[in-house]
Amino acid sequence: MAPKSDLLLWLYLLVAAALANQAPPNSDICFASNKALPRENYDACCPSKSQSGTGYVSDFQFRYQCGLTPDPAGEEVPHKVGSIHDCATLCAENTDCKAGTWDYQYGRCYLTTNMSGTKPSPLWVLLEKSAKSDCQKVEAALRQCKMAEDTCQSLNSQLQLERDTAVEHYNTCQTTSTQIQQERDTAVSNLNTCEKTNSDLLVEKNTAVSNYNTALENYHTCESAKARLQQERDTAVTNYNNCQAHVSQVETAVLNPLTSSIRVGPTIYALFRQKTFSRHYFYSFSSSSFYDCSTACSARPECRGLVYGYADKSCWLFSEYQNPPVVTATYPNVIAAVPL
Repeated sequence: MAPKSDLLLWLYLLVAAALANQAPPNSDICFASNKALPRENYDACCPSKSQSGTGYVSDFQFRYQCGLTPDPAGEEVPHKVGSIHDCATLCAENTDCKAGTWDYQYGRCYLTTNMSGTKPSPLWVLLEKSAKSDCQKVEAALRQCKMAEDTCQSLNSQLQLERDTAVEHYNTCQTTSTQIQQERDTAVSNLNTCEKTNSDLLVEKNTAVSNYNTALENYHTCESAKARLQQERDTAVTNYNNCQAHVSQVETAVLNPLTSSIRVGPTIYALFRQKTFSRHYFYSFSSSSFYDCSTACSARPECRGLVYGYADKSCWLFSEYQNPPVVTATYPNVIAAVPL
């Protein structure tokens, strides 16, 4: 029979693995050592003003809370760091540190040795340190394994893409080689024709038969290629008509005042007519339809909402929004949308 301590260890590993699989992805992203920009690190960890979670740095557990700072504030001299991970590392290395506070705008990290409470501070992140624990080491190791697995899957996808590209290049090379061979055969035939002098009728007959067979083969090859191209054209026309029908359905549904939401590709958008957002946009361009505008928003991870103007065909993408949008005035021929 296994010792009781071994059984408890295996039980703990099973529970820790389950918890690691249920842990929110923000925690691993926040405390991972990466080269992301400070703003990207902040947006990933704090998609909402009250976001919170836990993570591990140097065997210490840290609880992060967006929009808070310690009370009292702590030391007055800041440390210049570029991420939540770096600020937590400074606190982990300081035995007296109770919490760290990170400001992504200026890359500042303050350490606190005595904290009795907290206070709201937008754009700051509070990092409260807990004591070391062997169990925490196991949980941290499980998370690192999960991150390594994700990295491996990403690398595998990249290698698959490179393999497909190499196959495509190989096929192109094969096609080019065949064309060169055909051109060589034609050149050889022309050379033989030019070098031919007085030949008897039998030689001319054989040459004519050979040329006829070659021409007949080329004719069949051309007809086969023509049929294939016609089939590809028919397929392309069918796909184009299906796409245009989908775009027409989307535009008709958007203009229907009874429609409150609509699916564009894999994304569902909530619709708000004659409204707009009061926050700053990060990108604008001319768009021929609401479908094209919403497709551009779906392709950008930072897009949190859009405004489309039917009068001037303008598309505005926003990184922050209000749901529902703020109504400061009525905007005819304007519709706002928020991805759900």
